[in-house]
Amino acid sequence: MTDLQSERRRALMFLCMGNSLATFILAGLGYIVRRQMQRPVSTLARQVTGANEHR
Repeated sequence: MTDLQSERRRALMFLCMGNSLATFILAGLGYIVRRQMQRPVSTLARQVTGANEHR
């Protein structure tokens, strides 16, 4: 392999690993944000269900 080919291969591997890491981090952050946004909805649903049971 020539120096140019090995450099291109290293750059490709670096980009693939960087993209994989960025995807994993963003997916984790998205999961955390979704849980935080859903928490008030769950609380309201429990309160509404509890109010309907007391009738």
